[in-house]
Amino acid sequence: MKLLNAQEIKALLIDQLIDGRFENVVLGAEVPFIAGKRWADVLVIDNTHTRAFEIKSALDSLDKLKDQTTDYLDTFDFTTLVVSEVHLKEARQLVTSYVGLIVVKENGLLESIYAPKQRLRQKKEHLLNFLWRDDLIKAIRKKQSIAGNAPEAFYLRKKVMELYSTPEIRELAMNALRVRYGVRYNNFLSERGRKTFIDDLPLLTTIQPEIVF
Repeated sequence: MKLLNAQEIKALLIDQLIDGRFENVVLGAEVPFIAGKRWADVLVIDNTHTRAFEIKSALDSLDKLKDQTTDYLDTFDFTTLVVSEVHLKEARQLVTSYVGLIVVKENGLLESIYAPKQRLRQKKEHLLNFLWRDDLIKAIRKKQSIAGNAPEAFYLRKKVMELYSTPEIRELAMNALRVRYGVRYNNFLSERGRKTFIDDLPLLTTIQPEIVF
C-alpha cells in the first residue's frame, strides 16, 4: 500500500476529530507557536483546553522529535503524536508519558495507542506569543492606560507578563486563538464536503504578522 505523507495523514486526522463530534471547538492547521520556532500540525481549541497534534509520516525523520514534543508540552494542555506504523517503536522511546500516541496503520486507519495526559503548567512566554499586537494592547488597556503610541510587540509582551498571571495569559491566548481560527474553521466546514482533502487544508491555516514582518 502507498505510504501516506504528512498532509494526507493530516486530512485523515481532521476527519476523525470532526467525526468525534466535539462541541464548541475550533480547529487550526500549521499553527505557529514560540514565535514561529515550531508549528503545530493540527490544533483543537475548545472552551477549556488546547489539544495539539504533531504528525510524523513514514517519510519524516524523528531526529528532532524529543525537542519538538518538549516545546509542545510547554505550550499546550494536551499533546498527541500521530505517527506512521514504521516509526511506532522508536517514537515510544522518544516521548514522555504525557504525550498521547496515535498510529497510522497500513490500511490508512488511525488507531489510538494511548491518550495524552494534561500538562497543567505551560511556559508564560510561550503563551504570550499567541497574542498579536492588537491582543496585547487590548489586554494592557484592561489593566491600565497606554500613553502615546504603543511600543513594539516585545515591550507589550513584557508589560502583559507583568500585569497578568500565567492562568490569565493562558485564557487570553485561548480566546485569541478561538477568534483567529474560528472564522476560518467555519469556512472550512462549509467548503469541506463529506471528507477532507489536501486542497482543503489551507482554509485552516493563518500566519502570524510578527513572523511575516
